[in-house]
Amino acid sequence: YQQIMLKLVDFRVEMEDLKVKIVKIGQLVTSLRGFVYRKYGWEGEEQPEKPTKKTKDPEGTSHLPRLGLDY
Repeated sequence: YQQIMLKLVDFRVEMEDLKVKIVKIGQLVTSLRGFVYRKYGWEGEEQPEKPTKKTKDPEGTSHLPRLGLDY
């Protein structure tokens, strides 16, 4: 019985570790996507850098469609 409990605890710890990794990967993907959008625009075409108002839109992405992945 104790062996089973120990395995369960181990499994729980691994799952927590995995969750953290998934969150980190998600954040990485989000920042990468933001960078690509700023550089190439939505269609992947090179766009001239537009001056953006720092206060309202620090990322320069307000003109882009929202993909529902905002944290």
